[in-house]
Amino acid sequence: LNPVVFSLDNNGRLTLTEGINAAKFITSPQIKVTNLVFSNLTADGSHSNIGINLDFAFASNTNSGFNFSSSLQTAVSLRQ
Repeated sequence: LNPVVFSLDNNGRLTLTEGINAAKFITSPQIKVTNLVFSNLTADGSHSNIGINLDFAFASNTNSGFNFSSSLQTAVSLRQ
């Protein structure tokens, strides 16, 4: 379905919307995304290449010893 849209709600939960369908949460309520950036890394004449930067934190409702945060950076190439 087109378009596919990733976005953050007001509480930092990551959502996915496909076409005209309602947005679906793709992270749990304990995960808060603080930064989500998509970058076009495509070089001229090459396959589409998208960079993804994601910062997130996990907060346990029951044990503060399980709280952590992390940053992820990756890239994906689209097939043609």
